[in-house]
Amino acid sequence: YLNYEDGKFSKSRGTGVFGNQAKDTGLPADIFRFYLLYVRPESQDSSFSWDDFLLKNNSELLNNLGNFINRGLKFLSDNFGGVIQEMNLRDEDKELLALINRELQTYIDNMEQAILRDSIRNIMSISRLGNQFMQSNKPWVLVKGSADDKSRSGTVVSLAVNIANLLSVLLQPYMPETSQTIQTQLNTPPDSNVVYRKFVCHLPPGHKIGKPSPLFQKIEACKIEEFKKMFAGQPGPETKPKRGEKTAVSGPVNTAEVQRLTDEVTKQGLVVRDLKSKKAEKSLIDSEVAKLLDLKKSLAAVPVPASNGSGNNAEVDRLTDEVTKQGLVVRDLKSKKAEKSLIDSQVAKLLDLKKRLALAGGQNPQEAAGGGKKKGKKK
Repeated sequence: YLNYEDGKFSKSRGTGVFGNQAKDTGLPADIFRFYLLYVRPESQDSSFSWDDFLLKNNSELLNNLGNFINRGLKFLSDNFGGVIQEMNLRDEDKELLALINRELQTYIDNMEQAILRDSIRNIMSISRLGNQFMQSNKPWVLVKGSADDKSRSGTVVSLAVNIANLLSVLLQPYMPETSQTIQTQLNTPPDSNVVYRKFVCHLPPGHKIGKPSPLFQKIEACKIEEFKKMFAGQPGPETKPKRGEKTAVSGPVNTAEVQRLTDEVTKQGLVVRDLKSKKAEKSLIDSEVAKLLDLKKSLAAVPVPASNGSGNNAEVDRLTDEVTKQGLVVRDLKSKKAEKSLIDSQVAKLLDLKKRLALAGGQNPQEAAGGGKKKGKKK
């Protein structure tokens, strides 16, 4: 199933962005297509996250794919009149083509087995190879050198533009409008829209491309916050405790135990997430999931004081899940070296959730958020 943020899609409550609402965001349909296929729940549940949506657009589409294609086409247009040059390949170029062929063959195999998530990653890998190729050869430096250097510059950029043409074909099932835009800029021949198991240069020397222009736009964090509020929906109706479900009790509560179990649930959630992302053995994943469920049961069994008005096991369970999921969001952003402002905003959200969880469990919210601890003085 595809979930929405830390909950589920719900038309009745207006929670989540649906097809008829996506157009109201002003974002191109292809961006939604790309993201939904990138997180497609093929072998396990996945989630639509606006923060991850921003990250995929700004890193994968804008900085990786868009940057590679636009700078290759623009360089060819500015320095060679938009005309493909003779390509005299060196050994390093042939090594690049071998790596592209490996990704291309895997792309085809994945598509034939309907493993769409992995195929889109093959596309991004080819784009990264192209970016690395341009960066290591620096055609913008070579073009200012000798005749041989300028010839090499022409080879590098012409090969890069042909790789861009390949990407336009591979993108068609995922981003048809973007694919067409790239091919218009390339002035791609109609017979190029065939996927072979080996890379083919469909743009020969002498071919003239069209006018290049940027493919993607950066999405700002403030815009994402607007979308979160726009599609947050309404909270669900309060439900009566189910038969056998524990309700709030009066009397003392072990706040230290609540905090300990909350931290353990968060850490164990990270363990399970790591194993799933690394595609570990199913038996190992199952055993760690069982540990996580046991920890959640232990946390739910801790009595909650009735005097605080909002304290009940259902609320503790809900906030515990939110803390766990938000912890994963922060960890992902840090591992991907996202913008500091985005990380800080998500860390603040995590701390706020921890305070709310502490209140629900009758704890000191400052201690739960990592503050309020005093060091004892030495006597």
